[in-house]
Amino acid sequence: MLICKEILLALEPTITDYITTLKKNDLMKKVIETNELCSGEDDICFFYIMFLKGILELKGGTKRLYKIINKKIKNPKKSREFIYKFLKLDYKSELNMWSWNEIIDYEIDTYDRDIKFTNYEIG
Repeated sequence: MLICKEILLALEPTITDYITTLKKNDLMKKVIETNELCSGEDDICFFYIMFLKGILELKGGTKRLYKIINKKIKNPKKSREFIYKFLKLDYKSELNMWSWNEIIDYEIDTYDRDIKFTNYEIG
């Protein structure tokens, strides 16, 4: 999923604060050690995703994320669309359920995973 530059810029100050808080509370080393997907303190993509997943798991997190994004870009439709796509991608990755198109688009390695395919039929 490509994230619009406008949304990345809207989230940047919040992500920077998030990373600073991790460093201040000596949690950065623990995060890096316990997450094999994180390549280090400079892995900004990992921290964006970690922040997004974390905020969306909180009660009222969706509304909070919407306010953070929309406050900067002032485009409700784009803000809602981003959150919807992120939630959908997170759900699909959790269940490991992908369409053939998504496997190709996201370059998912079909040999390493037990992939469940959607059961759409052409009638």
